[in-house]
Amino acid sequence: MNSTQLASILLRNSTNRYYIVYQGYLVNHLSHGIVALSRLGANCERIERFIEWYTPRLEQPEKFRDEENMKNITELLGKRQSFYGLVNAYKGELDKRDGSLEKLIADKFPSLFPGLLGAALHGLIHLGYGYAAKSAQVVCEGLAYMHYSYLPIKLSTAGGSRFTEEEIGRGPYNVLDAVAMVRDNVKLRDFMKMKAHSEEFLNMNIGDFSRKAMSLFTFRGDDILDFSLSVQIPSTDQIEQLDVEFQCRALLRWLLETAVAVYALADIHDFFLLHGVTAAWSLLQVAPVAVGHSKQLTQDLVKTFLCALLTTYIAQDCPPLSIERLKLLSYKEDAWTTVIEAALADDKDEHIYKLVQVCHELANDTDDQNVKKLCLIAGIRAISETFVF
Repeated sequence: MNSTQLASILLRNSTNRYYIVYQGYLVNHLSHGIVALSRLGANCERIERFIEWYTPRLEQPEKFRDEENMKNITELLGKRQSFYGLVNAYKGELDKRDGSLEKLIADKFPSLFPGLLGAALHGLIHLGYGYAAKSAQVVCEGLAYMHYSYLPIKLSTAGGSRFTEEEIGRGPYNVLDAVAMVRDNVKLRDFMKMKAHSEEFLNMNIGDFSRKAMSLFTFRGDDILDFSLSVQIPSTDQIEQLDVEFQCRALLRWLLETAVAVYALADIHDFFLLHGVTAAWSLLQVAPVAVGHSKQLTQDLVKTFLCALLTTYIAQDCPPLSIERLKLLSYKEDAWTTVIEAALADDKDEHIYKLVQVCHELANDTDDQNVKKLCLIAGIRAISETFVF
């Protein structure tokens, strides 16, 4: 499939035709699935089959087209209102930049990424897949949905200072040890469960995961920040020697590899840990354009995403991770042919296409044998195991 065909299919099946959510809070993943299938080598016929299978669950946009022409979008940040008005506003901003997606993302993403955890990272994921396909429509939808669902971490005065001043990656623990510390903090998980099921949160029209994530980001932000700052990023000193843009890409790449490791090594096939993988890949698509020129913005973005990833892990009740899973298979390049063929053969949950696509691309783009194995473990898990929500 060429880029013109892909652009046409995305435009024809955009949120102009199907609303961004359905059944109250479930997110429309149609464009993500189309892009992932295209990147896996699916032809137009296969993608149209997916569209026909997926769209009956979606909702028509007419009843949601409120306040399309409102002017002030600042007051709508995180209010989950006027999605179409926000899309139109970002289209207007794109027009002011002569249609440059890069300029639009560079100007708007830095003010939106602090709230990227909102709606289980779906605004970021939508934006990343839209930019990977160079679709103006989907990019504007992604920015609008990040704006719509914005959920920032709330910190005390001291926590806010530490967030700005302390560099990420210089903590004493590797990721697996830091995750073990998180898992041992039973009081934090108990607080999350209690708060998420309080009347304050149960009255919100959002899913259980979002309630838990919101309870942590809103009331225990300092604890989440502490965990993120305890993590040691390998080769931090070497990364520091790179220019700012390469530092950004190296840190984002580490985030993606970390998200894959957590998903692949968990003792269950966790639905929301998978979102950490596709969100990290999406970040790698857009963030170099938006923050690659700034060390401070890069640091803030990496801290924010690591806080979101740790929050996702806690919200899913901290499934144990086992390094032993790395020993279960040897890496063979041709195994990907079987994985991709199995993914494309039948109509499946679109998250499977995305996970296989991301991990196949990462495996092909690294010389690290452990990362290659983790990617293959993740791909095999996606096509063969049942999700745990």
